[in-house]
Amino acid sequence: MGTEGELFEVKMGKPWTRFYDPDVPETIDPSPRPFHRILDDAADRDPSRSALFFFGGKVRYGLLRAHVNQFAGALSARGFRPRDSLGILLPNMPQAIVSFFAALKIGGQAAFFDPLASREELRDQLNASGVETLILLDLIYSRIQALLPQTRVKHLIVCRVKDYLPFPKDLFFSMAAKGYGLNVKLEPKENLVPYQEFLASGRPDWAPASPDLSFQPAETAVLHYQSSPGGGPRGLQWTEQSLMANLQQICAWLGKIEEGPEVFLSVLPYHQPEGLILGMSLPIYLGGLSIQLPQFDLGRAFQMIQKHRVTFFPATHGITESVAHRPLFKKRELSSIRILWSIGDTLNPEIVENLERKIGGKVTAAYGPSDAMALTHANPLYGKRKAGSIGIPLPGTEAKIVDPMNPEREKSVGEKGELVVKGPQMLKPLFPGGDRTRRGLPEDWFPTGDWARMDEDGFFYVSGKIHEKDRASA
Repeated sequence: MGTEGELFEVKMGKPWTRFYDPDVPETIDPSPRPFHRILDDAADRDPSRSALFFFGGKVRYGLLRAHVNQFAGALSARGFRPRDSLGILLPNMPQAIVSFFAALKIGGQAAFFDPLASREELRDQLNASGVETLILLDLIYSRIQALLPQTRVKHLIVCRVKDYLPFPKDLFFSMAAKGYGLNVKLEPKENLVPYQEFLASGRPDWAPASPDLSFQPAETAVLHYQSSPGGGPRGLQWTEQSLMANLQQICAWLGKIEEGPEVFLSVLPYHQPEGLILGMSLPIYLGGLSIQLPQFDLGRAFQMIQKHRVTFFPATHGITESVAHRPLFKKRELSSIRILWSIGDTLNPEIVENLERKIGGKVTAAYGPSDAMALTHANPLYGKRKAGSIGIPLPGTEAKIVDPMNPEREKSVGEKGELVVKGPQMLKPLFPGGDRTRRGLPEDWFPTGDWARMDEDGFFYVSGKIHEKDRASA
């Protein structure tokens, strides 16, 4: 005789699939191709198309690929091998994209760290990751220089904002930085190489000797390190397969989207999973243009949207609310946006309605727990949407509500419990700081740590974090 959860699953199935938009499949078949090839594909389609815009400087796809090859070749020449980890301590800027794809091209791992983390957190995270080669911004280097001898880092590649600025904007930037006291002077050191010098030591036609041998889809490709209050470093591990799966799920959700003309505002930080997928990788996967913002500034965001006719704006609920509440908001300022994808728990439905009237495009609430690559749920773009809901599971994703104290007991429709999910976009079964075994879930199901409920149509509603005292009293 089946358990209560099994009977519920047979009875309910996946009620949400009937609300998928017409072009959205119920499942996906993740591509087994190496993730770094999405950049090669975009460059092959149109090497002259602009890939990035950063503070006045544009980088075309052909040049971006050449820089990835140069960086990978320079890394390889210095002893970087498959399964080695490259530390990336950068805000959203071209060097973060170049170094990420270069590490994967060699068959290595990319370990992302929050540039705003405390020095103590960075020290502990660097040591936990085992990173020996680190690429970082000069402004960050000056802040953490003293702690680096306490880590395993042996090689430093130091970037400047002006590395990708054309003349005379690079000169103007240097003058402005000096005026604000932000002009960092790097002392010559044996283990420190400026980014441009490092790049110049590689070849634009470099390629790994055995590219297929270095590709292991189930091996760790990306580590994201997060702050862990009251504990040690918390690293989340992702495979190339999970990266590709979430990209394909999101593209399937978008339906018939044309490759090439999309313009993205990339403000979600790359050191967070949703930023890596939606801000960095999705524009490249679609061969679009990414407008890079190292940090969110409301005025500059509006300026970039108008100037570049941004069509796709991935944002957090906080950013969405700040956009909606901007004084003297004029429709023409954001009229180019077709999709604003707002990620978080619960988005005020009035904000959605007001923004859609103002921009003329779709404002879609979506959700991704910290243990997913980026997204697990979203409201349909064109079909049924429900106020206050995080939406329905993406293609190939399953979700259910369980008893926090007894995960084997599945809750009924409308009952409150813990949201658990599984799908090809999820992180590796074992990861530092993970606690799925303690919660008693099967290996392929992931606890979100969120209170939630599911309605009769399969739409999910999140209502806050579950704390340990809540589990004890559940």
